Amino acid sequence: MATPENVTMEVEATPEQKLAESHLARNVKFLERGIATAEVHYTHRALRTIFSLRKRLQPDVLAESIAAHVSKSNSQVVADCLHRAAESLGQPRAAGTATKACEPEVCLFLCLLVQLYHLDHNEHERGAQLSDVFVEAALDLQRRTLDPIVSRIIFYCSRFFEVTGRLADARPMLLRALQTATLTNMKETKAM
Repeated sequence: MATPENVTMEVEATPEQKLAESHLARNVKFLERGIATAEVHYTHRALRTIFSLRKRLQPDVLAESIAAHVSKSNSQVVADCLHRAAESLGQPRAAGTATKACEPEVCLFLCLLVQLYHLDHNEHERGAQLSDVFVEAALDLQRRTLDPIVSRIIFYCSRFFEVTGRLADARPMLLRALQTATLTNMKETKAM
């Protein structure tokens, strides 16, 4: 007879969770296809579905997706972003279950979803702290396919600082983002 300590219960995913997981997986495939072909329109296609995904966003599904992209071969910037995002959702540091390194586009897309989760759940202070980290990481990574994601991350970062009443604190970070966008010819980020 099994004792209560040895019994593990598998919780069946709800249809809403399954739908969110499939949307996340589809968006990651769009991003990976955009990276492989160096085409930005795949990134835009993934970003277009954010608003429908935003309604279904749950912390366990998001944390599970983040944990699936943690790898020992990730760059330091990507690994730090993924760990900070997972910790903000109440998950411990993931050990690294992915077989290949997470691309920066996928990492920042997941970070953008974490930003939206905190914004929708009125966790503005936590969101502002995370956004600052995400923007710094986004400015360190410079790729053509990152531009649409970086512009959204900067927008939501400024929104967090506006809601918390600390817009003046965001000014140096926003000026650095503008300078980097100007020097690297990132048109969408420069427009933000």
